[in-house]
Amino acid sequence: MAFLPSLWHAFAEIFRAPFLGQHLWWQLGPVLVLWLIVEIYLDCHKGERLGWNTALGNAISLFWISLAAMQPLFTVPVGESFPYGRFFAILPILAYALFVGYVSFSHVFGERVTYALAYPTIVYYLCVFAILWGNKALDVNRYVLLAAALLFGVVYGLRWLFFWLLPDAEGAFAGSG
Repeated sequence: MAFLPSLWHAFAEIFRAPFLGQHLWWQLGPVLVLWLIVEIYLDCHKGERLGWNTALGNAISLFWISLAAMQPLFTVPVGESFPYGRFFAILPILAYALFVGYVSFSHVFGERVTYALAYPTIVYYLCVFAILWGNKALDVNRYVLLAAALLFGVVYGLRWLFFWLLPDAEGAFAGSG
């Protein structure tokens, strides 16, 4: 299979995955809404930093969602093989959550590094993929992994674009009093 058509197919698979079953939206909906609210809040309050407790909370949320995403993997009917591909796709996300939780709790790294690791864009993006992989809505293969990494670059770029485009709420409210 040629590289570019396979990559294009992986992107299509990623965008199609959330719509494969209504049950996915019980998990994806709250994650996406919370992600959007937090991103807009941080973009409107540009001077506000994440905070150690929020970094820890983001790590705990990522851990919890990743763990919940693994639950369907362990309900394999008798006679079917364990979905190792999905398990090993979610396992690094779970490990990342533990790592971020550890550095947030222990303050091993400085604020800038810890806050970058626990930033909502990364955390909620990983939550979405954990949910999709855990619920068999998305295949795990090198093209999907590459497409997910490239898509993260696009999402992060759009996040910074909105950061610069949205007005700072502190400045807007300061002139109204």
